[in-house]
Amino acid sequence: MNMTYYELKKVFVKTSSKAALGTLLILLIVFSFLSVNNMTYVDENGETEKGRTAAVNLRQEKERWEGPLTEETVARVIRENSRINQSREARSEDVQEQNKAYSRTQGYEDIRLLIDSAFGGFGGFDYYRIDSLKAEDAEEFYAKRTENLKAWLADENGGAGRFTKEEQQYLLQRYEAMPIPLYYEAADGWDKLFERLPSLLMILVLILGFLVSGIFPCESQLKADSVFYASFHGRRKAVRAKLGAGFLLVTMVYWAAALIYTAAVLGFLGAGGMDCRIQTAFISWESFYNLTFGQLYLLCVAGGYLGSLFIAFLTMLIGAKTKSAVVSVIVPFILLLIPMFLTNVEVPALAQIKPLLPNQLVQINFLVEEFNLYTIGSHVTGPLQILFPLYLALAALIGPVLYRMFRKAEVK
Repeated sequence: MNMTYYELKKVFVKTSSKAALGTLLILLIVFSFLSVNNMTYVDENGETEKGRTAAVNLRQEKERWEGPLTEETVARVIRENSRINQSREARSEDVQEQNKAYSRTQGYEDIRLLIDSAFGGFGGFDYYRIDSLKAEDAEEFYAKRTENLKAWLADENGGAGRFTKEEQQYLLQRYEAMPIPLYYEAADGWDKLFERLPSLLMILVLILGFLVSGIFPCESQLKADSVFYASFHGRRKAVRAKLGAGFLLVTMVYWAAALIYTAAVLGFLGAGGMDCRIQTAFISWESFYNLTFGQLYLLCVAGGYLGSLFIAFLTMLIGAKTKSAVVSVIVPFILLLIPMFLTNVEVPALAQIKPLLPNQLVQINFLVEEFNLYTIGSHVTGPLQILFPLYLALAALIGPVLYRMFRKAEVK
């Protein structure tokens, strides 16, 4: 443990490391502030509020609609929306008056978006679709979700040319497995948390890669590598101490940053809706992953942690091989940033690879909204079931490789 502590101390005493941690702290504050301050609420006078007060008032409005999202609730939303549309304020050409009418719709805004999505077709969305519906249409609310998927899977320009019969059946089964009626509760805190979480995790992984990049090359930079290899524990305990230092550094910094951001956002906006299905957020209405917001959060932070470990260990491996912190620190940027530029590249083979690249570990909440499937033998699965065991195995493999590399190192 003394050797591990010494390796950690060598990292943290560097000016560049202090600057990186300071930058991370500033980003945590900025991201938290933006997430909280991004909440808006329109009061009964048509005036817009922002920040924590807006979040509290909006939550109170939405609490009136909390409960099972039954056909009766959907019908009630359609009727209420129609009533407000016929009001004097809604028909006025004055923006302030229109805002007064809008203020009375905020309570059921989330449900309205789900209705617009359900009746807008697969992948389609029309904010004003609800205005043309009648209360009787509510009984088709859940059926429309499955019907839209079937229509898309039957379309040659949609899922028919993309998925096999077995994969199409898998998607339908996942849709039918979603428990109905859904339970609705305001989940604005989770919505704002997920909004910036991928960006924060991406930056966090890059900073962690930078921090561990000099753990192995430092002896070479100080021209002390010959002493390191010749020492009694240099090729055994010292290597394990370096690996342990990298692991502890990633673990401490990652979880501290992730928990600070989570506590800041949910502390201000509330953690309500944790047990609600992600399908109650219109952006995930079509997702075939039957997860709650709480489960999705755990997957996101676990994926970010696994991605951090993998990138950190790979960075240390490159640093040990090249004896250069500069070369090793480039690795995280290549693995995490280049895939972002391949988003719009339409190559079938690449489309299958992209969901399994390491950058996906820090954007799980985006991944669950996409339709990516893999058939292994007779088993159909999504990328989530592959990503975690794949990178867990790769991260676990790097440690023994590094240890074996130094065990065979020669003094020159």
